[in-house]
Amino acid sequence: MHTWQDEKIKIHQIVPSLRDGDAIGNEVIEIRNALRRMGYDSEIFAEYIHPNVSKIARQLHEYKKNADNIVIYHFGVAGFEITEFVKHLPDKKILIYHNVTPPHFFKNINNSIFKSCLYGRNELNTLNKFVMLALGDSEYNKYELDNYGYNNTGILPILIDFSKYNISPNKETIQKFNDDYVNLIFVGRISPNKKQEDLIKVFYYYQKINPKSRLIIVGSNIDMEKYFDKLQKLIKKLNLTDVFFTGQTSFDEMIAYYNLADVFLCMSEHEGFCVPLLEAMYFNVPIIGYNSSAVPYTLGGCGIIVNEKRYEEIAELINLLINDELIRKKIIENQKIRLLDFDMSKTEHKLKKYIQSVILTKKSEIIKLVSIVICTYNRASYLERCLESLKKQTYLQFEIIVVNGPSTDETDRVLAKYPEIKIIRQEKLNGLSFARNLGIKECEGKIVAFIDDDALADENWIKYLVEGYVDESVGGVGGLVKSPEKSNMPPIQFDRGIINKWAIPTAIRKENDELKENEFPIIMGTNSSFRKDILNEVKCFDPYFRYYHDESDLCVRIIKKGYKIVYKRNAFVIHYMVEGHNRKSTYEMNYSEIMKNNIYFIVKNFRGEFLSYTLRPAFSLYSWFRHLFIYPYLKKNISLRQLFVIYSKLFRGAIKGYIDGLKFNVHLMITSKKYMKT
Repeated sequence: MHTWQDEKIKIHQIVPSLRDGDAIGNEVIEIRNALRRMGYDSEIFAEYIHPNVSKIARQLHEYKKNADNIVIYHFGVAGFEITEFVKHLPDKKILIYHNVTPPHFFKNINNSIFKSCLYGRNELNTLNKFVMLALGDSEYNKYELDNYGYNNTGILPILIDFSKYNISPNKETIQKFNDDYVNLIFVGRISPNKKQEDLIKVFYYYQKINPKSRLIIVGSNIDMEKYFDKLQKLIKKLNLTDVFFTGQTSFDEMIAYYNLADVFLCMSEHEGFCVPLLEAMYFNVPIIGYNSSAVPYTLGGCGIIVNEKRYEEIAELINLLINDELIRKKIIENQKIRLLDFDMSKTEHKLKKYIQSVILTKKSEIIKLVSIVICTYNRASYLERCLESLKKQTYLQFEIIVVNGPSTDETDRVLAKYPEIKIIRQEKLNGLSFARNLGIKECEGKIVAFIDDDALADENWIKYLVEGYVDESVGGVGGLVKSPEKSNMPPIQFDRGIINKWAIPTAIRKENDELKENEFPIIMGTNSSFRKDILNEVKCFDPYFRYYHDESDLCVRIIKKGYKIVYKRNAFVIHYMVEGHNRKSTYEMNYSEIMKNNIYFIVKNFRGEFLSYTLRPAFSLYSWFRHLFIYPYLKKNISLRQLFVIYSKLFRGAIKGYIDGLKFNVHLMITSKKYMKT
């Protein structure tokens, strides 16, 4: 019985296609029924729905996303746009992995399926960043999920209602094959990974032992015409007459074949679960299976496992099973015991526990998806290096959003190498804050991180940033910014930086330096992260700050809302400080923009204080005058003429920032009064 905490939660399933009689389709329906028995609202959504199940499922476009709900995504083939749709849902996500057949089996057999399996494997490698729980329907599938880097995995066997198998077998099929022949069967679609040619080779040797025998291969050959043709040629070459391909069968026909079977023979070299093994157990058909993929896991010690495909020996083994009643009986008894592990009530109980574990997971324990935003403009080579550094991250639950340009260099070519990245293309430059806000809008993560295109992230960068979010009071986390080795820059660019009410930042401070009354901790934009809900609460970056103090303004506003800015020194990046349209060299910067932002920052953020309109703006301007006079001018890095040009830009910027700050405060005061009246 679920609690009041999850009464409103709906648990829906998404599957690319829902077909009648398909193993995955059957399980999807059974899971829906189980969820409804647990008391949850539950529906099935699919892109393709077979007419026979049209009343059971709904079209995918009807799905209504909800962050409070749970969506179960069944993955066994490339979903393409369906996978992308699931990734971007705010719902809590559970992946049920049915396995994607390795593509090499279909090379030169079916190019479309080859590509689909290839893409499916690639998609599997990206989904781990988006799901809270990943379940394999076998130990083998869980093992694959673990190898793909999924953090929270489990096993949920396929949910099968064997009561549905208690129907009368197809009479025509029984009459056709019910004689004194030994019937060897295999059930499964005609496919290279299932190695039906090896079944034929084993049968070739068995028929030499017992001429009164036949091989019945149950399954469709749709889309496998080339492989099916190879099988027919093999049969002809071996001069066999008692090999029967049933093609697509009805359910009662399949039941008939199990009733007729004397041995179930499986030579498959890739199975994600292999439901027919359980069906053979249910119908008391002794099993011989090749030791590959999920087959030994599903058998779980019952049946007979062969480690090598020695066809003559396997044929002798079949003969032993047919003629030695004691061995046959013992194997069937063991299979019956194994089948109890797949009792529907047991599997349903496991499902319930998994669902409850997802529901009851505390917010702080949920795998945090991090959205990384990179704003770039004509720095293709640096951008590529940045992206490569992100591929090496030890924390895998992240997505990348690149806000591009409008770049005119090779940036598009670089981005084409990374199809998993979300790309936002600007038509014109609107400033860094505007670009970052565009990126924030596309973020799915609970945490939004920012790194410059000319920076490289340490492999543990995201991991340490996420560790900084210890509770709900943390609004942002940033870290150390280093300079590249063997550069002319100081080795450290930013370390525990602060800004004061005079808009004067201190980029490097000692660990034990105490924060003064008029100081605020800040983080550098190229190594910063913020909770998305708090970004929305403070209305993201202020687009007025096209360059400089954009992150400082954001940090101050977050702090004034009562949240903390946390510094994690071990979360570091290396920043190359490449020349750009705002910074051409050490002393060729956009001084007007810098001073404009300085004064605006003071007047806007500390508008209730008299000093913000008098001494603070004046001192901020003076500090820049003094800095530029002492360092570049007296050290003869710039001429007197250059100094006065810079002074002129600083002064014009200060005037504009002061006026714009006043305008902002007046506008805020007017809108506040209107709000109070309403």
